[in-house]
Amino acid sequence: MAQAGTPSFDMSKLTASKRIVGGAAIVYVIWAFFPFWYSCCKWTGIEGTFSAGVSGVNGFRFPMILSWLLAIVALVGVGLVVTSTDVKLPMKHGTMQLVVAGIAALFTLLGLLIKPSEGGFGISISANISWGLIVGIVIAIVWAYGAFMWHSEPEQSAPPPGGGGFGE
Repeated sequence: MAQAGTPSFDMSKLTASKRIVGGAAIVYVIWAFFPFWYSCCKWTGIEGTFSAGVSGVNGFRFPMILSWLLAIVALVGVGLVVTSTDVKLPMKHGTMQLVVAGIAALFTLLGLLIKPSEGGFGISISANISWGLIVGIVIAIVWAYGAFMWHSEPEQSAPPPGGGGFGE
C-alpha cells in the first residue's frame, strides 16, 4: 500500500488515448535507432555520380532527434498521469501532449526534406529516403492522433470534499 503523499502506479488511469500516446512514443524512441530511415549512399564527385546501397542510416539525427526528445517528454507526461502526480502545467495535459506530438510530427515530416549528407574535397555523399522514414512518419501521426484524442477528452476533476453520498 502506498504511503500518503507518494505517487502510486495506477494503470486504470490510462484511457485509450493515453495508451496510444504512450505506446506510440515508446515505439518512436526505439524506432529512431533502427537503420532503415535512409538508404546510403550516393556519391557525387569529379568523375560523376555513383550509387551504392551499402548500408542504412538511422533516424537519430536532425530534425528527428528533436522528435525523439519530444517523445521522451510525452512519456514523462504519461508517467505523471499513471503515478497520479499533481503537476501544475500552464495548460491541460491533453493540450500539452497535442502540442508536443504535433511538433514531433512536423519535425519527422521535415525528414523528407532534410536528408543526411556530407561533403568535402570535391565529393558529396547523400542518403536517399527509405521505407523506415515512412514508418517513422506513420508512428508520429498515430502519436499525434492519440494526443488529439487526449486533448478532446473532458478534464477529470477531483471529487468534491465531504463525499456527497446518502446521509451526509
